[in-house]
Amino acid sequence: MSTSHPPGAAASLTRALEEIGDFEVLLVLAHVFSGAKTEQELLATAGSQREQAKELLQRMIEYGFLERRPRMHRSTMAWAYEVTRKGEELREVVTLLERFGERWSGPDAELLPYPRARVAR
Repeated sequence: MSTSHPPGAAASLTRALEEIGDFEVLLVLAHVFSGAKTEQELLATAGSQREQAKELLQRMIEYGFLERRPRMHRSTMAWAYEVTRKGEELREVVTLLERFGERWSGPDAELLPYPRARVAR
């Protein structure tokens, strides 16, 4: 990504998107916000991409979105992932993106007529 930033609010948005990095970060946070805590639960949706998902979890810890703590899970020690203060600040973003996806995609999406009518000048 470019190191030069546009002025004003666009610069803040650019820095935020650079900090988040990948959209997968928001997907993992959505799973944690929905109650997934263990590595097993978070990797369950990764399918054949388990190694990449493990690397993503590690990056999310390094970047401060998640913390990993040991806990007992079904009588064995497991790692629990918890959202940090930094990650928690993205809860509203994730919720708004979920609502946007529900509204604008899928069979019940609100569809705009195409092509859009031009506004008379």
